[in-house]
Amino acid sequence: MPAPHPKAVRVLRPAKEGAGEEDRKKLHRIDKQIVIKETIGAGFKFASEALLLRNPADNHDQPSQKLYGKSDRFILALRKP
Repeated sequence: MPAPHPKAVRVLRPAKEGAGEEDRKKLHRIDKQIVIKETIGAGFKFASEALLLRNPADNHDQPSQKLYGKSDRFILALRKP
């Protein structure tokens, strides 16, 4: 039997704010607002964000693979109502 409030966690590497779709393929990064919009479109609701994998030294202009283990990442917790 499924849990009454299924949850999902997304861990992704951010693009520069407002980058849109451009950095998704080119740099393997994504604008956080696009992730939130797509997950809401899939029926989830934003629950919270964790900051423990953030790295302010990453300026989001290089492919995330070049910064293996050092890239900035965001964690979103989502729930299905």
